[in-house]
Amino acid sequence: MKRILPGTRTASRHAPAPLVRKTLRVVFLLAMASFFPVRPAAQTSTSAPGEGVPKELEAYVGARTVVDKTTDELRADHPATRGIRPAETQDPLPAFLDKIGQTIETLRRTISNTSAEESISQNCNYTRSRYRNESRLKCLYLVYPHQEDPAVGWEEFRSNSKGESMENSRLNSSCVVTSGFVSQILLFQAQSRPFTRFRLLGQSGKNPDQWIIAFAQKPEASSSTGAFYIGNREVVLLLQGLAWFDTRTQQMERLQTNLLAPRPDANLTRHSTEISYAEVRFPPDGDPALWLPKEVQVNIEWNGWQFSNRHRYSDYRLFSVDARDGQKQILK
Repeated sequence: MKRILPGTRTASRHAPAPLVRKTLRVVFLLAMASFFPVRPAAQTSTSAPGEGVPKELEAYVGARTVVDKTTDELRADHPATRGIRPAETQDPLPAFLDKIGQTIETLRRTISNTSAEESISQNCNYTRSRYRNESRLKCLYLVYPHQEDPAVGWEEFRSNSKGESMENSRLNSSCVVTSGFVSQILLFQAQSRPFTRFRLLGQSGKNPDQWIIAFAQKPEASSSTGAFYIGNREVVLLLQGLAWFDTRTQQMERLQTNLLAPRPDANLTRHSTEISYAEVRFPPDGDPALWLPKEVQVNIEWNGWQFSNRHRYSDYRLFSVDARDGQKQILK
């Protein structure tokens, strides 16, 4: 996911000219090209916990995550887990993860150049002063295969109705710009599984056909998920979270992510995302049915700043291959 705090630049090919603000000079970037990189094999560690871990990731070693907590701890710390019927065994999990991986491969083959209407509500405030800011925005959200390596996932980009780029400077530069939500499901692709721990929490109390899976990335065997940039300093981020899957279709219906552990060394105390998904078909009566983001809530707390973004998506459709370059209209 890509998050941009106003002040400098991004590593994206669509990066705008530098923005200069005296109040905040930071970039927060989770680029999908490195968010879930594909590796040929797992790099696991047989040494004691913490040994062989890059210094940058030492803050995550020993973190007590949703995978480690008892049922009572989960219910106390994560209200969304209340009402779950706890799993009696983890035996079904590996085969179910395999099926999820196959579903993701179908999604990867099916999504080529896709657009959605997006509405964004941005809010930010600085807790050490009375500064407040909010904005509302509507745009087209475009998703297309990663050009350098399609196996990595998708690139995501915003434009107006003519397919012309909406640079971050034309968004609210006083708030965080967030994106990359379609690619979040790649946490569960087969290539990413060696770098993550999983636990089947159980069955939803409201829906017997829904399983809840906890996950946490491994500091000792992890690909880079992203980075928080403070000036020239890069702070690598790892994630944990909860995912809700339909047991009949292996489609993800809901996803929550949080930092594997806070980063006091970077003044980053919170980074959470919650995504709800809805069924999409191309054309409307076509197969297969895909589940894509419908609504996203992002909350970030950094160095006294609180950022809250809500994204809503509708009317998914296909767009022309040149739309992101501003040369063709979105297909109707």
